[in-house]
Amino acid sequence: MEALAAEFDFDSDERRMRCAPHFLNLTTKAMMYGSKRDNFNELLAYWGDKDFMTEEDEQRQLSDAINELATDDDDVGMPSMDESFELETVPGDSQSQYPLPEIINAEEMDKYRKFGPFGKLHNIGIALRTSSQLLEDFFEAQRQTAPNEPVLTWVQNVSLNRMLAIIEERWLSQGGREQDKPAILKDKLSLEEWKVVFAAQKILQPFKVASKQLQGEGIAGKRSTSGGFDEYFPVVDMLLDHLELAVRGVIIEEDDDQIMQEVQLFNHMDAKTRRLLKVYIKLGWKKLNDYYDKLTSAAYVAAAVFHSCKKWRALERLWNQLPSRQTSEWKRTYTRSLTTI
Repeated sequence: MEALAAEFDFDSDERRMRCAPHFLNLTTKAMMYGSKRDNFNELLAYWGDKDFMTEEDEQRQLSDAINELATDDDDVGMPSMDESFELETVPGDSQSQYPLPEIINAEEMDKYRKFGPFGKLHNIGIALRTSSQLLEDFFEAQRQTAPNEPVLTWVQNVSLNRMLAIIEERWLSQGGREQDKPAILKDKLSLEEWKVVFAAQKILQPFKVASKQLQGEGIAGKRSTSGGFDEYFPVVDMLLDHLELAVRGVIIEEDDDQIMQEVQLFNHMDAKTRRLLKVYIKLGWKKLNDYYDKLTSAAYVAAAVFHSCKKWRALERLWNQLPSRQTSEWKRTYTRSLTTI
């Protein structure tokens, strides 16, 4: 691209397009796993066991700590589904031996990723993919689950825990010797871990919807979408708002009657769990905001400006909330770019 830019006299950065599902995926990876380039510098260590003193202090300290992280490229250290965590962990290690980290740094976050709820779910997924007997146990647990039982609640996944109960009963009936204990039983999630999974599911759900929307996949009777560039700014802006609310412990979601309502995210969670989830959210916000700042190509603005239902007023309404856009300079800059094109 740079060679073409030099030959045909155009700005390569200006002409670069970004795939929305790609950077949304990177955002969720940054949120769940961080980056292998992140240097946490013992983030938030000075908080110890105490919860945040005030909402204002909490936001300021979180923002200051996250801003100290070096901006990384698109390379994010997320494990592949084909990796086996069994190769990475020490036998006998589990969340019961490895509690929520006291100090949040790269090493502690990596251990929590492997031994915490997300690592356990990954291990269970690998086990189900590699054992036909375990998979049949899971299907049997699903058959035993009543149709009106929720697939996932903040308490537990009914089918998954029922499957583990079936496996445990079979192990006990065969003598229950510790050396014969199925490895999958060590990955059973506790009540507190299911709370973390449930919160993460609610935080990530809008990213799933947004990714489908920006690929042009609408919902009949609810949402029409083409996935065009004119939708990028409002969708990413909505996701940033979603994360900013989530770090305060609130998300907005649609109920069964299609009415938007506030949902408390951190109810029944202790201070350490809330602190950890807020770090996850802030890491995701930072990555997404970095990409929002990279949506500088005139193509995105042109898509909105030349849209018959949006025009300049859509961007003005959207960007009036941003301090960096609260002058008319951005409009003059893009007007010149569109005129040149």
